[in-house]
Amino acid sequence: MNEGRYFFGWMSYYTDIETNEPIAPHTYYTDSVWIWPAYLPYYLKKHPQLILPEEFLAYLEAKNFDINKPLLQTINIGKIEKDFLAYLMNNDQKTVSFEGMMSNDLRYPIGRFQAPAHYTSEDIQQYIETIKTLPGRLREAVIYLTDAQQNTAYRPGGWTLKQVVHHLADSHMNSLTRIKLALTEETPTIKPYDEAAWASHPDYRLPVESSLKMLEGIHQHMAALFEAFTEAEWSRNFHHPETGGTMDLKHLLAVYAWHSNHHLAHITETMKQWGL
Repeated sequence: MNEGRYFFGWMSYYTDIETNEPIAPHTYYTDSVWIWPAYLPYYLKKHPQLILPEEFLAYLEAKNFDINKPLLQTINIGKIEKDFLAYLMNNDQKTVSFEGMMSNDLRYPIGRFQAPAHYTSEDIQQYIETIKTLPGRLREAVIYLTDAQQNTAYRPGGWTLKQVVHHLADSHMNSLTRIKLALTEETPTIKPYDEAAWASHPDYRLPVESSLKMLEGIHQHMAALFEAFTEAEWSRNFHHPETGGTMDLKHLLAVYAWHSNHHLAHITETMKQWGL
């Protein structure tokens, strides 16, 4: 991790939060995809219990960076900056997450998903329109970006714009499968998948056109189903083993309409920020 390219720095030092000794300059490194502070490898070596985002660890391992191997085998996403602040204030809490360095605004540019108290017919139509128009809106946003521009991360430690496009195709492919299962089986148990692991495979380096085409077909199928649903079909549901609860298809529609706009905003806001 000390071999990343110099990105930004100024004339002062970080200090060890326990000893107050200088440990690293105020410097950030990058490999053009991720950005990390100069003190991060120091704390990884000194405190093997440190918690880091799973996708970041997988990326570091794939790039053969020198980090604690035991850490990779015991990944847990922490409680972000609350734990870190508790540590700084000499609390007994000793498990620290550096994920708090990432901006929530960058991670959730349109805010977190919030389900409406009641689904009106206007809500449903708006969600369906979002599903129908996403492929075109996404294509318009990315089609003229160069490959280098598509490899810009939407936030420090986040996916590149290209990975976001490929993730949308994978995620909504899974969504379509869940819809069909809910329509044809009685409260089926769906299979979750590891989004970060999927994003680490070579197909996420393909040109975005492959996933844009996938999304066009997937969203045509989704919209055709949603527009034909009876009230009984909207109430069909599936069991999600990670949450332990059930999700009906009305809620699924709202989630994936939000998910569409959420990731599109990652792309458009990054383009604004960097003038792409």
